[in-house]
Amino acid sequence: MAVFCPYCGWPAEFDFTFYERSYYHCSHCDLIFRLSEGRAEEIMAYYRERYFDDHAQDQLSGARISIFRNALRVIEKHLSPGFLLDVGCGIGQFLKEAKERGWEVLGVDPSEKSIERAKALVGDYVVLGTLDDVPEGRAFDCVTMINVLDHMVDGGRQLRKAYHRLKRGGLLYLRIPNGYLYANLRRWAARNRHFNFVNRYLVFHEYVITPLAIENCLRGYGYRDVTVRGDRLSFSDCRQAFRVPPVLVDYTLKITFLWLKILERASRGRMVLSPSLYVVAWKK
Repeated sequence: MAVFCPYCGWPAEFDFTFYERSYYHCSHCDLIFRLSEGRAEEIMAYYRERYFDDHAQDQLSGARISIFRNALRVIEKHLSPGFLLDVGCGIGQFLKEAKERGWEVLGVDPSEKSIERAKALVGDYVVLGTLDDVPEGRAFDCVTMINVLDHMVDGGRQLRKAYHRLKRGGLLYLRIPNGYLYANLRRWAARNRHFNFVNRYLVFHEYVITPLAIENCLRGYGYRDVTVRGDRLSFSDCRQAFRVPPVLVDYTLKITFLWLKILERASRGRMVLSPSLYVVAWKK
């Protein structure tokens, strides 16, 4: 059976398996992906009905606040507070942080339980559903998708939709797992069965997005000045992976991130080895 890339349409080849899930690689745009035919409604039902229950503690603990504050610091280097749309807003913590810094906010999420929590934080500035359900009208100065894009079955269409909802000169901010790092770790573990333990730390959803893949996709959809950088780990990421004292986790994070940034800058952005990436792109 021929497999084609959902972003650029080129033929793709089998890359690796992960817990019985098959992933394919497009050599043209560098995207790695799962086949989604016939699974779209099943996936959407999971995010509507079960995702909150499975991951509520991570959201409710506030452990991702550092991610949200760092995202706002990056965004505010480029933009003064304006009208911001957060796609996949969860319980609204990022919206709350942005609102307190002077942004006018709107969030959208498919989980009814998440939306109920978000309303308690930011009021009625949230919509139940997807980006398609956000009312047409005003354009946004900034659209954010934080740890969301790789979960979407139709990620390419959502990026195009975000482009059309932005004002001219508006900014798109993404945070995604570093597909380059995770895919290479998975390939390495597959060749060396003694290192299968690394699988517990890997993150794979519908897409495995490398820096090259996201840059190719965004440029193809009309975005300009695409910047991809390594992002710092959240405290919750390391707390789940390693059972060590919080002070040691915090110190280790800072030292590790410092060395990763030094390597990234020394290679002029060619070696981005942080576990997560942030992406900034502009509408023409």
